[in-house]
Amino acid sequence: MSIMMDAATFAEISRLVRDYAGLAFGPDKRYLFESRLRPILARFGLRSFDELPRALARDRDGLRVAVIQALVTHETSFFRDRRVFDHLERQLLPELAARRGGQLRIWSAATSTGQEAWTLAIVTDRLRRTHPGLKCEIIGSDLSEAALARAREGRYSTFEVQRGLTARELVEYFERDGEHWRVRARLRAFVRFHRHNLLDSPRPLGPPFDLVLLRNVLIYMDVPTRTRILRHVVAALAPGGGLLLGTSELLPPGIALERDPAIAGLYRSGGAIRRSSDLRDPNAARLRREIIPGRALSP
Repeated sequence: MSIMMDAATFAEISRLVRDYAGLAFGPDKRYLFESRLRPILARFGLRSFDELPRALARDRDGLRVAVIQALVTHETSFFRDRRVFDHLERQLLPELAARRGGQLRIWSAATSTGQEAWTLAIVTDRLRRTHPGLKCEIIGSDLSEAALARAREGRYSTFEVQRGLTARELVEYFERDGEHWRVRARLRAFVRFHRHNLLDSPRPLGPPFDLVLLRNVLIYMDVPTRTRILRHVVAALAPGGGLLLGTSELLPPGIALERDPAIAGLYRSGGAIRRSSDLRDPNAARLRREIIPGRALSP
């Protein structure tokens, strides 16, 4: 088996990866490709890197997804950057629910193994306590069926649940399953997972979303690909909806969203940045007061 990847092979594999998943890698990443894709060669019975482009073009047995998963670092945890989720719980989600008459649709895009989607489920469950009529649907999507299988299972190691969850949240929303912890049934009632490529239209995921989380994903992509993906996302947003990127990510030119100064990485559609008292629905301010909870307590 060849242990080296020449420049021409790297360029061809890079092109296929970009065409399929929108990921852009410069020539300086050739070593990364070699180290991370070498196990893929063995797994799929390929004798050298030279065989990989042809096999990718045929997409034998899910090879493309395996390559993408090997190249992208999937850093995820529960309540990753808790300040963001505090803002969602205390301000943004109540406002969005008021606009929509107590209904919410949220999309956790590139959700990986599901921690972000389940975090959103915890946040919205706490909102439902203060306003029982609140209805919420959370969609988690990813390119990898293997990651989605773990997300659907909702079963995590002690190390994984300790990354972000308080002791109170762990006991309330998870139950022991041998050496692991499993998401409780009451959260599962309003969370669904689907396989989705961000390069494709999100129309199959259903009606427009009030909030889309696409955090720390666009950093792997070039500007044209970011623009293509974000146009899909903007088209999937309900009027007044929000897009949450990573705190250091910026929108490329030409995307019709307005930055919300309330928190880094948050963008809004349709001139939504105004006080709840400015909402056209005369009952919206009352509804928002009813569903804003106090700050979640930690032990």
